[in-house]
Amino acid sequence: MGRLIGHMAGDNPHNQKAIQGQILAANQLLDRYPDATLIFEDPIFDTEGELIRVTDISVMRPSSSLTFRVEVKEITTLGSIGDRAIQQLARDIVQDAEVRRQFTDSSGNSPPHFASFQWQIRYSEIATSIAQQMGIQNIHDPRVRSEVRTKVQARLERAFQHSDIQQLTPSEIQAYLRVFQDDSSRVIQFF
Repeated sequence: MGRLIGHMAGDNPHNQKAIQGQILAANQLLDRYPDATLIFEDPIFDTEGELIRVTDISVMRPSSSLTFRVEVKEITTLGSIGDRAIQQLARDIVQDAEVRRQFTDSSGNSPPHFASFQWQIRYSEIATSIAQQMGIQNIHDPRVRSEVRTKVQARLERAFQHSDIQQLTPSEIQAYLRVFQDDSSRVIQFF
């Protein structure tokens, strides 16, 4: 949490807004999982000890041996979903595939795709822009919600062509893509 406090005390408004998003997401996670321990800015390393990425929030629950990771995205426009976000999602998918392999039991049962992580994306600014384009006043209108999800999902689908995801087999990539296209709410939540 010390790193978060340092960013909040700094003079970078983008970092301050990102930290506020992490704290809001953490509050929502604790409402959902009151027994959880949250770890902020949690580094993830590969088997050789190389840093793969840093997760915004890791959720550890006594009732589960699986650590659930949450990436908080303070995205204000669809254009903000750039190359870095695409690479992060590709790496998260590769890491999730590794978790699925680790937790496969002797009968071949494994956790579902995307069981180990979720992205929480700021809703209001993207929804406001899309609602204006649609001529709708209420950003919580189901048509706006649907359009926001569709557009964000379309931007993030580029992760399935990213070079980092090529660590998976073609069948693994297709399975993840199918789940992502059929039910992106498993991966993408809005706050």
